[in-house]
Amino acid sequence: MKRFLVVAFVCVPIVISGCSSDGPTDTDTPQDEPLATATIGPAGGTLYFMLTIPDGAFSGTTELELYVATEDAPYTTGAVTDMFRVEGLPSVFQGALRMALKYEGDLSEKSFIAIGQETVVKSLGELATSYALFEATDSSGFLVFDLTLPDEYRSAATLRGRTGELEDWINSVGLT
Repeated sequence: MKRFLVVAFVCVPIVISGCSSDGPTDTDTPQDEPLATATIGPAGGTLYFMLTIPDGAFSGTTELELYVATEDAPYTTGAVTDMFRVEGLPSVFQGALRMALKYEGDLSEKSFIAIGQETVVKSLGELATSYALFEATDSSGFLVFDLTLPDEYRSAATLRGRTGELEDWINSVGLT
């Protein structure tokens, strides 16, 4: 269990990086084409309505792409948002990254954003997408949470030493 928590906290921050917008998902967008793209530099920026990257979070310029995720959703009950995939994330960042997912329907007392990344499942001898839940708050029709990377994980060398080679993508979905 401790190993999964380390992986979840290491992988999630690595993946999250910048976004902002409002509006429903464009269901006419082909599944293999990005819903949105953005070039994010050290000055920060936004990618659609999903991820806000503060000034100084990235050390260099990064091209991010947002997709509506096409794989089977792990949370068939309780999902109040589409599942999204963000690609192109750097392996380390500074500060807090804000994720905001537009939801539909009613929320319960506690709501979450699930973040998933491909990890090695040693017991199965295969790769699988592992998810971690982050408590989210309602902000004008969006589920929102701020993610920070613990100081001990701010070095790419430290991250690779603990988790192996890191992926440059995450999946996310809002739950209630």
